[in-house]
Amino acid sequence: MYNISKKLLKKLKSLFTVHEPFIGFVDELSDSYAYGWVCNQDFPNQRLICEAILQKTNEILVSSVADKLHYETIKEIGDGSCYYAFYMKFPRVLSVKEHENVVIRVKNSNYKIPFASNIRLEFQPFVHMAMDIVNNCNLRCPFCLYDYTSTNKTYFMSEEVIESALRFLPYIRNSEFWFSCLHEPTLHPKLKDYIEKVPEIYRNKIFFTTNLAKRMSDQFFNWLVNSGIDHINISLESFDSVIYEQLRKGAKQYVFLENMEKLKKAVLTSVHPIRIQFIIMAYQSNLKELPDLFNRLVKDYNASKVEIRNTFDTPYLSKDFKEREFLNDSDWVNLRRLCKTLPNNDKLFFLQDLQVEEADQRRISVNRFVGQFMLRLSWDGHLKVFVEAYSNIQGKKVERNIFETNIKDIVNIHDFYDQLIEISNNMIIKN
Repeated sequence: MYNISKKLLKKLKSLFTVHEPFIGFVDELSDSYAYGWVCNQDFPNQRLICEAILQKTNEILVSSVADKLHYETIKEIGDGSCYYAFYMKFPRVLSVKEHENVVIRVKNSNYKIPFASNIRLEFQPFVHMAMDIVNNCNLRCPFCLYDYTSTNKTYFMSEEVIESALRFLPYIRNSEFWFSCLHEPTLHPKLKDYIEKVPEIYRNKIFFTTNLAKRMSDQFFNWLVNSGIDHINISLESFDSVIYEQLRKGAKQYVFLENMEKLKKAVLTSVHPIRIQFIIMAYQSNLKELPDLFNRLVKDYNASKVEIRNTFDTPYLSKDFKEREFLNDSDWVNLRRLCKTLPNNDKLFFLQDLQVEEADQRRISVNRFVGQFMLRLSWDGHLKVFVEAYSNIQGKKVERNIFETNIKDIVNIHDFYDQLIEISNNMIIKN
């Protein structure tokens, strides 16, 4: 009799449970800000007010309207606009206990927005630091997105600039502090010294991309694979010497292969080697080789990831090169289909649709990610700040430059972040 009554009570209780129409998640909750999204499914055109509350004291820290643009992953929610994001900066940096006690609630309700399973709890508002420690490259590849026509001298990042840049390490996500972006970092005579300036606790944030066209010593590779950085990217297009030297103009393949063997030997003798990744540009001249090239990189050189990329179609690329080498859509479809059958294809990635910097700012409609910024740092300390935005004309995401300064002039990173938030919010234009 007791069991029957218990089941009946449970059933009756479920019948009288108040329907909660809300859906959403808290994606980020640091000691300084909260970010996420929430929607009222019964009234999808409504934009909810969210409150950050300390549960023990019931103190309302701050409130915010969930009306900002969120990731495209929620486009099936509500009215399909994705305008359900909230961003709130706390009035003070929370203590450890306060941070553990804070929740985000929909105003005038008991609904606490649940934490996402992959919630970020650290204050890391900078998506990446794309840094170049030099202004030059030792090659002149015909597909390069950078125009080196007027580059006649190599300049090196100074100690003062690198020290200023490394202050950002705690605020950058893992594997997103780049020691190279556009140029070749091994040209800097202090590359090793600068990486060693990074505290070991932050080494997993570091990577750099290299063409390995400069002859490096065994000692360099032994140091590199044990340095504790997250990974390196190695750029190449072919093991065929003719194709390699045509696409990597200025390189000698025998030097590249010597470096590859030194790296391979260092990895094999290391207890905890860094990850080795490869970047391959896809063209008509190397298209047929790509499957075998991938297999060889995984098998012989311990590749943890191989990325096959499309080309940034810049105005200064040779018209003849484009017509001769660029893949068409069917080439990409066939290549992807073929690569699906390869062993270890979970290590193979394609980057075909490229995100570019938008030159015409009038084409930009909205900031896509609230409170998150991308940093691009030149050798001389010149810092550009970007947000991801949406171009109505191009119909895709682009990078929008919202601020520029010299990194040496930034005194307090939290104050700098507040400044960027204000600038970014003032630029948001809704459709």
